[in-house]
Amino acid sequence: MIANSTFKDNHGKGILLNDLTGKLTISTTEVFRNKGEGMTAERISGEIAATNVHFINNSANGLAIFNSSFTSCNIHELSSKGNVHNGVYFQRVAFRSNVSDSVFDSNALHGFAITNGAGKIDYRNIIAVLNTHSGVRIYDGKVSSNFRSSNLSRNREDGCCISNQGGSHKFFNCTANSNLRHGLSLFDARKNGTFHQGTSLRILVWKRA
Repeated sequence: MIANSTFKDNHGKGILLNDLTGKLTISTTEVFRNKGEGMTAERISGEIAATNVHFINNSANGLAIFNSSFTSCNIHELSSKGNVHNGVYFQRVAFRSNVSDSVFDSNALHGFAITNGAGKIDYRNIIAVLNTHSGVRIYDGKVSSNFRSSNLSRNREDGCCISNQGGSHKFFNCTANSNLRHGLSLFDARKNGTFHQGTSLRILVWKRA
């Protein structure tokens, strides 16, 4: 457990976790201005829960998870802002995840990015805005996603971009305004811009500003 802590101005990463099994809980913690990633977790299995955690102005990803498997991954009231890479980055992670009441703002790549993942992620009441690339980017894996009551606006590429994914993707009561490319982009680069076989999309309500 990590709670009520501050990790700042380190010449490497703020927090580094490797080769752990069990339940990881992080709460009421600030991680900022580190010269590497705010937090890196690699080869972790079990459960992870993060509540009221802030990754600000780190010199790589705010939060990065690699080569891991989670029976549950719950993120609540997390903010990741002004990081030099992605706000949050999952690579080669198998998971069932809930992300709620969180902000991914002004990161130099994507707000929240997942590559080569497998599983399901539910976003509820997130704000992914003003990122240099996309607010949310999911690609090259088999991740199903649900977005509810979320704001994916004013990014310099897409509000949300999903490509080369199996699974289903649902959007309910979301806003994607004033992005410099698309509000929502779903495609398979290997299929000349068509959906990958096995992918489905359902937009229940797309909210107007």
